[in-house]
Amino acid sequence: MDKVSIVTACYNAADDVRMCWESLKRQTYGIDNLECIFVDDASTDNGKTLAVLHEIEAEAPDNVLIVESDRNRGPGGAINLGISYATGGYLQIMGADDEIADDAIEKLHLLAAEYDTDIIQYNHTLIMGDQRRVNKVSVGNRLYTINTHSERIPFLNSTTVTYGCTNKFYKMDLIRKTGVRFAENVVYEEPLFVYPLFLYANRVYLCEEGFYYYYLHSGSIVTSRIGRNLLNHPQVQLMTLEDCMKRTELYAEYKDVISCYFLWSYYCETLFFASEHTDAFLPVEYLSEMQNVCKSLYPDWRNNPQIINTSDSVKDMLETLDVTFEDQKQLNEYIASLREAG
Repeated sequence: MDKVSIVTACYNAADDVRMCWESLKRQTYGIDNLECIFVDDASTDNGKTLAVLHEIEAEAPDNVLIVESDRNRGPGGAINLGISYATGGYLQIMGADDEIADDAIEKLHLLAAEYDTDIIQYNHTLIMGDQRRVNKVSVGNRLYTINTHSERIPFLNSTTVTYGCTNKFYKMDLIRKTGVRFAENVVYEEPLFVYPLFLYANRVYLCEEGFYYYYLHSGSIVTSRIGRNLLNHPQVQLMTLEDCMKRTELYAEYKDVISCYFLWSYYCETLFFASEHTDAFLPVEYLSEMQNVCKSLYPDWRNNPQIINTSDSVKDMLETLDVTFEDQKQLNEYIASLREAG
């Protein structure tokens, strides 16, 4: 059976990571077929996280690898480090405080083998206290083969897939071929790793099952990441665009859709998140810089056929690229109007 690498970043996770580990031990695929890589991201809990990880390692020394980071890299950097040690044929990324369904890896591997997939996207089961629901972003249980320009576009404009990392089962050959890496020392790290993969993936399976159990905690990094860390969002989207631009032939072929996605995610989505999260703050000076970036990169954005076909609300928001917000009060009032408009 193919070895599956599971990479988990751990930062001050002594109280949580054993739950993740127990989930992996229960896998019907068999712990002997897993390569469980736990990265201690320079935890500051006086060695508690590392001690728990070594206890885990002692339970299955042939199937657990503990990697100690020499510095705090943030979740993305820790995952990058863990992936550099991965030797499996497939990759699953997990959070230290999350679980995965007992039969998840077995079912995902069966799908991957049957359909020769590059990526399988499935659903999160979101859990907060006694409440749980499946976040249905993957619909249909079907294989998509991508052979033409038009077939790839829905995977680059966020209409078919998301760019989160934990609800995906990756072929390691694709990771190695593309050389993708997470953004480091930010909390919105995932698009830089995930988005470029869809420039290359030719066989993508969408699965409706909520395999991944994503625990939400009030005030946690998960529930507040877009609010208190709002500016990480445009930073990573700009890094993602720069990565795509370095892939010169593919960028030239898909420039219209990539630039449309960038303008939406970098500019519009940042404004939208600012309106949706009460703990978010978007400085007027930073917005002005964002406007200049967008207009310098894509001065003729209005003629982009991908943008022409977007909704009126998106186009209206993009029109504010030419609006000068005189002060923070004026920008805050605009953001409040977005909130009121829903």
